[in-house]
Amino acid sequence: MGHISRSKRAVRQCASPLRATKEGGKAPSRPIIVWDVMSTLVYDPFFVEVPKFLGMKSVNELYPIKDGEAWLAFERGEICEGELLRDFFLDRREWDGKGMVQMLGEEYRWLPGVEDMVRSLSEQGYEMHILSNYPVWWSTIEEKLRLSRYMQWSFVSCQEGMRKPDARIYQLVADRLAVPPSSIIFVDDSPSNVDAAVAMGWKGCVFEGVERLQSDLLECGVQV
Repeated sequence: MGHISRSKRAVRQCASPLRATKEGGKAPSRPIIVWDVMSTLVYDPFFVEVPKFLGMKSVNELYPIKDGEAWLAFERGEICEGELLRDFFLDRREWDGKGMVQMLGEEYRWLPGVEDMVRSLSEQGYEMHILSNYPVWWSTIEEKLRLSRYMQWSFVSCQEGMRKPDARIYQLVADRLAVPPSSIIFVDDSPSNVDAAVAMGWKGCVFEGVERLQSDLLECGVQV
């Protein structure tokens, strides 16, 4: 499964039958698929469009001067949008933060081939949820792309106060879904987030494009 499925351990996990367990209740008849959003389902404008908006040649110019802690707090729902824009830069400069927010909304779009994939899974009856590290701007993505046609916005960091790869967020998901961890397939573009899910007993696929993901899901018994 991408970064994870190529290990023997993960392949064995995918081959294991779903069954009842003392942890998390009875296993469903088919796996539940949990999705990351940015750079997995939806194009993330941060790496190209944001530096361009700021007059920079690359995101590498932005990293040393932005306040990374402010962004993490925003994703955990600890500060509001206005506070994030105020504290976005370490030197607290004046800048067009509202303009950047508007630009982000214009740039959100499905990644190639992904919507067809999740539509197919939804039509087959797979239960699907979102587990995303993202701030309140998730609602802009939903308004524009309507991911909720295919899956539920069940676990967003700004609402839960936790971010991947914190083990607590994976435990929270399994507890709320009331299924064994082995019944959950997690898809994320971040290897570290997938590693953390696998460590909690989930199955994990690192998203590296639709074609690879179709193959990885098939290893887990999911035909797209």
